[in-house]
Amino acid sequence: MTKGRRGKDVGILVVASAENGHGDLFNERMKDLVHALGYEVTRTNIHKSGRELDIVAHHTLEARRAIAECKAKKEKIGGGDINKFVGAIDAERQDGESISGYFVSVSGFTDSALEQESAIGRHRVTLLGPREIQDQLQRGRVVVSRTVAAYKAGLLRNAWGIDEEADLLAHESGWLWVIYFQHAGERKGYTLIHADGSFPSQQMGQHISAQLQREMTSSLIYVEGIPELSEEDVTAVRDSYFEFIAAEYGEFTLEGFPVDQQLGSKSIPLEELYVPQFLESTEEPDDSTEEGDPNTLRRERHPLRDILENHRAITVLGAPGSGKSTLIKRLATSYSDTQRRGRISDSLPDKNWIPLVLKCREVRTNHEASIIELLEDIPRKAEIPAGAKAFSKLISQALREGIALVLIDGLDEFSDTAGRVNLLRRLKTFMSRYPLCTVLVTSREAGFREVAGFVSERFAQYRVSELNNDEIAALTLSWHKQAYGRSDSVMDRATILAERIIQTDRVRRLAVNPLLLTTLLLVQRWVGDLPRKRSVLYEKAIELLLMTWNVEGYDPLDLDEAKPHLAYLAHAMTRSGKQQVSQDEMLSFFQEARADLPEVLAYCKLSPRDLLKRIELRSSLVSQVGHEIHNGKIQPTYEFKHLTFQEYLTATAIAQGWHKDAPAYGCDLDEVKQYVQNPQWHEVIALYGVLSGRRGKLLIDFLCDVAENLIDSMPESEDLTPFNDHISQLMDTVYLIFQCLEDEVQAPPELADRALDLIMPYLEDFDFDGIITSRYGQQLLEKAREEVNEPSYGQSPAISILARLFFMGLPQAADPVDVIAQLKDMIHTGDVYDRVSALGALMSLAYWQYGHEEFQNGGLDPSTSVAVCKECIDDMVSFIEDDHVVVRCASLWALAWTARSVDFNSDSQVALFPRLFNLFFEDPDEGVRRFAGWALVEIMEYTSTPIPQLTPSQFSTLETYLSTATDQHEQRAAMLLSVASRDDHLISRVSECIRKQKHKGRFEKELLNFVAAARPA
Repeated sequence: MTKGRRGKDVGILVVASAENGHGDLFNERMKDLVHALGYEVTRTNIHKSGRELDIVAHHTLEARRAIAECKAKKEKIGGGDINKFVGAIDAERQDGESISGYFVSVSGFTDSALEQESAIGRHRVTLLGPREIQDQLQRGRVVVSRTVAAYKAGLLRNAWGIDEEADLLAHESGWLWVIYFQHAGERKGYTLIHADGSFPSQQMGQHISAQLQREMTSSLIYVEGIPELSEEDVTAVRDSYFEFIAAEYGEFTLEGFPVDQQLGSKSIPLEELYVPQFLESTEEPDDSTEEGDPNTLRRERHPLRDILENHRAITVLGAPGSGKSTLIKRLATSYSDTQRRGRISDSLPDKNWIPLVLKCREVRTNHEASIIELLEDIPRKAEIPAGAKAFSKLISQALREGIALVLIDGLDEFSDTAGRVNLLRRLKTFMSRYPLCTVLVTSREAGFREVAGFVSERFAQYRVSELNNDEIAALTLSWHKQAYGRSDSVMDRATILAERIIQTDRVRRLAVNPLLLTTLLLVQRWVGDLPRKRSVLYEKAIELLLMTWNVEGYDPLDLDEAKPHLAYLAHAMTRSGKQQVSQDEMLSFFQEARADLPEVLAYCKLSPRDLLKRIELRSSLVSQVGHEIHNGKIQPTYEFKHLTFQEYLTATAIAQGWHKDAPAYGCDLDEVKQYVQNPQWHEVIALYGVLSGRRGKLLIDFLCDVAENLIDSMPESEDLTPFNDHISQLMDTVYLIFQCLEDEVQAPPELADRALDLIMPYLEDFDFDGIITSRYGQQLLEKAREEVNEPSYGQSPAISILARLFFMGLPQAADPVDVIAQLKDMIHTGDVYDRVSALGALMSLAYWQYGHEEFQNGGLDPSTSVAVCKECIDDMVSFIEDDHVVVRCASLWALAWTARSVDFNSDSQVALFPRLFNLFFEDPDEGVRRFAGWALVEIMEYTSTPIPQLTPSQFSTLETYLSTATDQHEQRAAMLLSVASRDDHLISRVSECIRKQKHKGRFEKELLNFVAAARPA
């Protein structure tokens, strides 16, 4: 490591804020090196038996892994450390697997270590010392070249010369070049050049220099960089940019909506219609989750504030219309105007962030530009080109100092996976240069799934939560205020309408999506009723947007003429992966439509150009969004009001045969078959099924064939990549079948039976209330009853299905006393279906306060729900050893969730322990054993757990669970029983098992402390 020395050595300096933080900071910066080498980091700081691995990564193009050992020690690394690392690689390597090993050391390697590797005569690992680290970071464009940095330093024009060699500084703000000045062969001073080639700000430079001076063995003078522009220039361009943010992102408009005339073109401040947004984790929690069950985190709603405070890299996923772009607008306007931030009670972090917005639809054709180049292009779009240089300084300083909030909207709007991957790679390089900035990326889930692996290690992944009942009511009232005024009669009407929406299950299931809710409100106002199906809602919305705007200025559009043109256009755009078209392209598509669809469009009254003009003037379904150069001239560009409408019209084009190469007669299913595994087409395919009428059965039959083939061809390879890809394809197909049934695509009973059989095992992954209330609901209930009669296993999907049936029979405001009485009666006097239904309902009520899931439950709040479960504990316990495996499983499932919220006294613990103990070891059903173990952990306490008398078989089972259990509940129960056994060997295994875990949950920490206290050293 370089420390005030002269000569031609190069070094890597590590400056961390905390005393013991050098290693952690160095490992964090080494992720940049691994990225530069062409790998995507998947895991860090992995503890395994007898070895530790700093970084594990997968190559982005080739089927091989990389394992990196990273050392920030002052001493050079010897041959023994290299041999130990080689052994760790060999232990990690699976049969025939290609693994590249990288040993990274800031101090380099001893001569004997280098001689050892040379003498072996074959390549074992790649040794990366300080010079190699510098070279790779420059090649990967993580840092500018040393030549560029030296040139920048030379602009300071002091009396000293530039040293030939330089150090790289690993700092929490990223990488910086330390360029040295020398005179008469002696180093006299140095300056700092950020990885992007610019000087740090005065404040940041002095802060880093003070830290660096403490590391140096000799005193050198820090030479500050020269500011290139005045602060007045930067402030002026910032103010102009913030004005652009307010104009671009700060308003909603009711243009195109059937509202009172004076409001038709009214711009409404974003804050008047914005409902504070919540996010929920998309990630499966690992064994260390604090509360211990995957379902606990899956539905938990986190305020946007908490996510921004706890993460610097965030992906926000969501369905069409879920509010992803609205979230971007809220953040952009909030951090460009602090007064606006305070108008909404979402308590966003009190930061002085500079919001920088990139829309993927606007940058997707620029494949070569770096992220910083895309950001520096913002002044052109903001119409402040004269301030480009000052804006570049503004964002450069903001990025280096961590006050930039980079907002990237619509990753899924790249038409292909390659485009999304390309942007993410550029983004990772950008984040390596600017690790202190905060980055938030939005995307549809369908467009993100294939590229999730590229950001899984660095980005926290969340999805936009659905609107709950209070939020549905709040948005309904806010919308009415803006559209129709604030009179008492308007508010009364809005309140009644909100209650109708919430109480009508199939309508409420649409209203949890903000776009669909506002569309519902529009359509209800126009047609006087609430559509209960998506397809009907979209159809009415499109008619509304085509027919109700600017009615006084222009004659109405002929729907029979306009709709086929627009459907043809939508299909052509979707097929080519476009969401925007130029004026010439749109006219060309209209002309093609007339040539391809003579039966429909041969007698049009308007020319294509006149039709386009009429659509612009008379409709708000398609709108102009900008200009682009096409065919050598600047032309307007257009897009549909929302991608959802483009997708609906695409489905209409296929169902009606309004697209290029559509068969005049015969089946149009071939048009969608090719896109079943393309997430960009899933919405289109589901809507096509509804719109195709009786032909919808052909789609369901085809999807069932695909799903069955995927199940039959499940790969047996230990390689997880093809297995995960296969599972992803299967789940996508199953979800399409699910969506078809939920949307009531027409199918005969025997085909519906087949489809239900395929989706039943996966129903817990979907919100299936919509199917229960659909035409196929009765068949689903019959399937559930059949499953209870002849169960395949204890944790049957029938439990959840029959539980939902119980709740759907409750009134909107149920009396808890009546609910308890009904549950007890069903458990003790009803048939087996009633018993499973009631026990499943108790499980749902106990889970609710952890899952934060809105569902129809008789209006019981979380605390009342727990109180109901508490009153029914004896009823649950009565059936934990029932002869019927589904009843046993449902009883234990309900008991485990209830025990999460209810304390059991010592008598209850003593009485339950032997029963749960025997079920955990002896029950033949895996689900029963799992839930029995879970209940043991929730009910028992370390100090009161009886000492079990373990048989050799039980002893062996505990050892197996401690070493290889894949289920968290089984492993935790094994830990509890091992500690209770007082067996030294098992207790040692428990301690070893917990210490191996990278992140320890509350249970593990408390158990480890209990063991330490019980067995003092």
